[in-house]
Amino acid sequence: MIFIPFLDQTTNQLEAIRECATIQYRGYQSLTYPQPELIGIKLPVNLIAYNFCSNQRDVYLYAIGKKMPESFDRYRGRMIHSLYQEIWNSILKKIASTSISDLNLDKALRKNRTNILKKVRSKHKSIYRILEEGLGEENLSSLQSSLEKEMEKIYSYEIRLAAALVDFELSRALNQSVGEAFFQRIFALSINPNFHAPKLGFSSPITPDFVYKNNVVGDIKIGPWQDYYYHTITAYALAIEYHTRMPVNCGIVLHVNLDDSRHVPIHENVTFERIDDSMRKKFLMIRDQKLLIMLSKKDPGIPKDPDNCEECGYYKICWEQTQ
Repeated sequence: MIFIPFLDQTTNQLEAIRECATIQYRGYQSLTYPQPELIGIKLPVNLIAYNFCSNQRDVYLYAIGKKMPESFDRYRGRMIHSLYQEIWNSILKKIASTSISDLNLDKALRKNRTNILKKVRSKHKSIYRILEEGLGEENLSSLQSSLEKEMEKIYSYEIRLAAALVDFELSRALNQSVGEAFFQRIFALSINPNFHAPKLGFSSPITPDFVYKNNVVGDIKIGPWQDYYYHTITAYALAIEYHTRMPVNCGIVLHVNLDDSRHVPIHENVTFERIDDSMRKKFLMIRDQKLLIMLSKKDPGIPKDPDNCEECGYYKICWEQTQ
């Protein structure tokens, strides 16, 4: 819920909307479509947006059917994403179903803590079993224990912040009859919505982490900051525009870091971005380059330096072949 006051209290939001009025590269305009020879070829948004491999060999491996191996880092990312989504869904559900006079969000969310954490674990238990075979029960158990502490930290922080925001709005609402409509307007959030944009070269469904007030797209990122995070919100903006035929001018990267020495998550690099034509054209150029690899299925080869590949999910596949 950090992005709600962030968006509503920044003067840059209105400025962003004004400056984006002249955007030409909208997802619903044909000039954003791939080159003619690439029409019909599709890639997942994350594979287009991410820039793990300097040679883009990850796209080639995907094209020939090589599945990215599971890793604990990928599992951790999924777990934390799911946790945020379950927390936010729980908040929205409680707000929508409770009268304004009875609404005590902090109490409700604390009571629901065990169920939410259990639901998140259950959602990814099949991946946990795969990791258990590769990492061993003892190693995985230790990693899982650290992850559980991180999730508890996120949960505690999010419910305190959400409850404070709700109580603040309650304190300003003299008319209790406004109830549901009032809070739906304040917390106008869609969690993990589905969109389709086949003519843009994106595999379906396209699922941003959240959309705020129908025109601000959001993505949760965990771990070290990467500049290609901007490509992800750009892709989502284009996809939503294609699907809805409505402009999406802005995006937010909810960048989350977790430190054992801190009792709250670190949001140092949370950014609110105007998704202008410069960002759009840069992303579309990268998309066409990667779709060309999908079309040719020609191996671009392994990068020269393995140290630059360690964050890529295909690291073992590429470098074990050379040993």
